[in-house]
Amino acid sequence: MPSIQIEAIDTLFFRDGKPFSMGDDNMATGIFPPPPSVLYGALRTHYFAQNPDKLSYANTPDDPSSQLQLKGVFLKSHTSILLPLPKDMVVGEENEEKPTPTFLTIMDKPPLSNASTPKILGPSKLQKAKGEEFMIDESSWADDYAKGCAVFTPTKLSHYLSTETKIGIGRNRDQRTVQEGHLYRLTLQRLEGKFDIEKPNKPKRLYICADYEGLELNENQLARYGGEHKIIRTNPTDSIEIGCPDVKGDTFKIYLATDAIFKSGWQPKELLQQHRLELITCALGKYVNVGGFDMKANKPKPMYRCVPAGSVYYVKAENEQKAREAAQAIHYTCISDLKTDKFDAARQGFGLALIANFNPDKQR
Repeated sequence: MPSIQIEAIDTLFFRDGKPFSMGDDNMATGIFPPPPSVLYGALRTHYFAQNPDKLSYANTPDDPSSQLQLKGVFLKSHTSILLPLPKDMVVGEENEEKPTPTFLTIMDKPPLSNASTPKILGPSKLQKAKGEEFMIDESSWADDYAKGCAVFTPTKLSHYLSTETKIGIGRNRDQRTVQEGHLYRLTLQRLEGKFDIEKPNKPKRLYICADYEGLELNENQLARYGGEHKIIRTNPTDSIEIGCPDVKGDTFKIYLATDAIFKSGWQPKELLQQHRLELITCALGKYVNVGGFDMKANKPKPMYRCVPAGSVYYVKAENEQKAREAAQAIHYTCISDLKTDKFDAARQGFGLALIANFNPDKQR
């Protein structure tokens, strides 16, 4: 399976789902990492840039890029894959130098709760959680979290990013003059940590990589990427492999490595029914809006609410054997079930699921 790595030569900017128009708002907010659909569109653009004679087939029944499928989208440091810290873990503010994650406690639903699951997750003690986004590397995932343990040290995503601000203006293309009131500001991300004179080590770099199939690409090239069309370099890289752990017991976790879109909102009901799984509880982040712009139709694409990456579902099978079979079938597949004539969420990489063990002794 081919795998591609994106190295940002310049800063990058990815719009969120909030409306923005120059003259009404002066601050355009962005998101990072971008949703999988951004990379999906970029790979299709790369293909047509390399095959301009086939551009007339774009978005038609004969579109050669329609077979593209993203199998996995990840952030990557120079050493390993990085995953968002699972939402069923919290990092307290007690230890600033060495952040330590702890599992949320699983408990019975209170009598007056309106939760739709029989169990809920909550902190075992009152503590103030850090408001920053943390990442877990591939080895910590496989050796600790996937086995139901929490003895690793996560890394702040901000260690790999440097925020830069850009101020821009709107111009009248005919008169080549500044349009009144069209002053705006963007917050861009440079995928490299800030240099600290007191810590002269080389700043950490961040890359975006993905497994894909269904399309033949020349992966060594320069291209434009993101909302500001900044320069990136694409290179082939090793295929990503995250093995499925040996599930112990009839209960396990489904972790979302990328944002997911489900027909029923926040629940993967079709998946649960297909594998006869019961949803015990879940730890979800705040939904994110994902849309886009249709260049051919010259209008915005439909907006969807996504379950954010890092969210975790606790599911129970009939027995341990059924749990293992379901886990093997679900692991490293895109479980988003929303599909229309023009949009297939799973094909575009939404809802990449990874399996982890549930260790009740660690969450009491």
